[in-house]
Amino acid sequence: MRTIFRWIFSLFFVEGLPFAFVTTVSVVLFKNFGWSNTAIAFYTSLFTLPWFLKPFFAPLLAQLMTKRQFVLLMPCATSVLILLLAFFLKSNFYLCLILFFIIAFCSSIYDINADGIYLTLLDRKSQAKYVGFGTFAYQSGKLAAQGGLIGFTSLFFNSLGIYKSWQLALIVLALFLLLMSYYHYYIVPKEDTNHLNTNRKISLLHYKEVYLNFLQLPHVLHLSIFTLIFLLSENQLMKIVPLFLMDIKEHGGLNFTTGSVSILLGEVGVGGFLCGALLSGVLLNNMRFSTYVIACAILSLIVNLSYIGLSMTLYHSFFIMACVIFIAQFLYGMSNSAYMLFIFQHFGKGQHAMSLYAVGTAILGLGMSGAGAISGYMQWLLNYTGFFVWIAVSQVLVVAYSYFLLKKDIITC
Repeated sequence: MRTIFRWIFSLFFVEGLPFAFVTTVSVVLFKNFGWSNTAIAFYTSLFTLPWFLKPFFAPLLAQLMTKRQFVLLMPCATSVLILLLAFFLKSNFYLCLILFFIIAFCSSIYDINADGIYLTLLDRKSQAKYVGFGTFAYQSGKLAAQGGLIGFTSLFFNSLGIYKSWQLALIVLALFLLLMSYYHYYIVPKEDTNHLNTNRKISLLHYKEVYLNFLQLPHVLHLSIFTLIFLLSENQLMKIVPLFLMDIKEHGGLNFTTGSVSILLGEVGVGGFLCGALLSGVLLNNMRFSTYVIACAILSLIVNLSYIGLSMTLYHSFFIMACVIFIAQFLYGMSNSAYMLFIFQHFGKGQHAMSLYAVGTAILGLGMSGAGAISGYMQWLLNYTGFFVWIAVSQVLVVAYSYFLLKKDIITC
C-alpha cells in the first residue's frame, strides 16, 4: 500500500511540475527579462499546443517504447533541455522559445504514459480510490513550480541579478528531474508487455475508428464549442494576471515583487484551486449539474469584476489581492471539476472511451492555447482595465451559451 502511494505521488508530481513551468513560470521569467505582454501571452500559449496534439500522436508512442520507458526517459530529456535553456537564456530569444516548446512536448509525452501506467496497473476500484491523491500530487507539482521555483529565484535577485538567478533555478530544476527519473527506475512497477505487439498492429485502425465515433457523438458541434469556450475567461486570466501583478503602475500594473507573485500564484492560487476541487466532489453529488455549472459561471463573473476595480484604483494591498486570487482559483477549481466531468461523460463513452476522452481534452487544450494567445493582444489593445471588462463580457456570453445548452438538454451529467 505504501509503495502504491509513493509511485502515484511521484508520477503525478512530476506531471504537474513541467506543465506549470512552461505555462506559468515562463510568463514570470519572460516578464523579468522585459518582454512585452503581447509576446509573452502569445508565445507561452503556444507552449500548450503539445497537450492539444496528444490524441494525434499517443497511439504511435506504443510502437516505440513501453509506458515505463517513456516515464523514465522524458524527465531526463527535459533536464537536458532545461540546462540548454539556462545556457541560452539571455543570448538567443528564438532558441529559448524552441526549447520551451520541446520541453512542453516531452512533458505531454510523459503525461500520456504516466496516466497510462495509472490506468494499466490499477483496476477501476483502485483508480477511483487514488484519483484524489493523484490530483493532490499533480497540484503539488504545480505549487513547487509556481510557488517554490519562482520564490527560490527571487531570493537571489539582489545578490546574483536576474539572469544568474534564473540560471541557478533552472539548473536546480534540471537536477531535480534527473533525480526523479532515477527514483522512478526503482519505484515504478514494470508493466505487462504481452499485448504490446498486438497494440502496435491496430494503432492506425484505432485512429480511424476513434475519429469516426467522435463525429457520430450526439450534438458534437455544440459540445465542442462548449468545451472550447467554457473556461475562456479563466484561460485568458491565467496569462494576464501574473503580468498585471508585476507591471509597474505607470503601465497599469500593481508592481508586486517576483517573490510576492510566487506566493500569490503558488501557495494562494494553488491552495484555492485545491479547496475548490475538493468541495466540488461534494457539491456535484448533491446538486443538479445544470445548477452547479450556472452557479460557478455567475460567481466567477462576479469575482472577475473585482479585477476591474483593482485595475482602476491600483490599490497596492497584498492581502486584498491574495483574497481575490484565492476566491478566483477556488471557483476555477470548482468549475474545472465540472468541466472534466462533462468531458468524461459526454466524450468518454463507447468502445473507445479513453481515446474519445483524450479528444475531448485535446479540444480543451486548443481552447486554452487560443484564449491565451489572444489575451496579450486584447490587453495591449484595451489596457488592463479594458481587458478585464472584456473578460466580464466574455464570461456573460459563456453563461448565456451554457444556459441555452442546459435548457435544450444538450448538456446533461
